[in-house]
Amino acid sequence: MFAVIFAFMLVTTYAAEIPSYINVCGRQNLNQCIKDNMNNLKSKICEGLTDLNIPPLEPLNIDKLVISETANNKIYLNNVQITGLCDFIINSVSVDLDKIIFNIDTSFNRLYLNGTYDIDIHILVPIAYKAPIYLTTDNASIKIIMQASKAIKKGIEHLYVSELKSNIDVKGYDAQYGLKENELSQLGQILGGLIGSNQEEFLQRLIPSLEEEISKWLISIVNSVFKTFSYEQLFPHRT
Repeated sequence: MFAVIFAFMLVTTYAAEIPSYINVCGRQNLNQCIKDNMNNLKSKICEGLTDLNIPPLEPLNIDKLVISETANNKIYLNNVQITGLCDFIINSVSVDLDKIIFNIDTSFNRLYLNGTYDIDIHILVPIAYKAPIYLTTDNASIKIIMQASKAIKKGIEHLYVSELKSNIDVKGYDAQYGLKENELSQLGQILGGLIGSNQEEFLQRLIPSLEEEISKWLISIVNSVFKTFSYEQLFPHRT
């Protein structure tokens, strides 16, 4: 999802053959121009910009998130799907073209995470189970810092992502599990203690894996934009 916002942030600066609904941004007043574009075109960003090869904003699909992975304690969230991303708020955008650093701060009104938890724990006896899990949060945000570098390709100057960091902040959530009444036994107590009543510990385990997956996806999407356009095309000398 954040790849879509970053890619859109880049193409709003492209000076030729872009759709009329995008306000082209020059190097002056760049930050506010990009922020205004994204806030004004939420619906188009959500649907995706097929003419610019930018995919829809949601759902965000992730194959696996690692919660715990030790010899006796393996907990994963598999086949994860995140929705609610279209209801985003752009808090700030900052582009430093001298250092080629991009910053974006985004928050969300409500996010939904659906997936399958895969648990394999050895305490006194082995416990293995797979079932659906549903998480909802009304307080989530992400800050992304992307460092780009220049490279010459066939005599033309292009950019590529040299480093990217994402910082996800979730204050709390509601959790439901795909457990039947007759399954609310030891397994239910373990999951409830980990995911329900001990949210801080669960988020500390979940967020690093989520940040890693988002960063890899974002680098791939943004680099595809960088390969398509030259540096001068992305950031023309305009007022």
